[in-house]
Amino acid sequence: MTPEKWEVADTHRATGWRAMIRTIGFTHTGNNEGTLTREVQVLERDGNAILTTRMEIEWAYHGEIKAGFSDDGLSLTITGSDGQRKVRTLPEPA
Repeated sequence: MTPEKWEVADTHRATGWRAMIRTIGFTHTGNNEGTLTREVQVLERDGNAILTTRMEIEWAYHGEIKAGFSDDGLSLTITGSDGQRKVRTLPEPA
């Protein structure tokens, strides 16, 4: 699969950082089941990537992976519809 274009998943107003997400893998294994892999990047205002990570989930009927900043902007939470949850700590903004 060719990776999809990047989409903005969340923006943190105070830091100006953007969480970008794209699908890099999708399989349909039959019987309304499959896997979904999405890549997430956090970009500073100048476009410099300060975090790159990914998540893969197994889905049945529907699958989704989302990313969002904490209120203080010091962490990013990535959640999968299969119950997975990753919290990544971000560096202090300059």
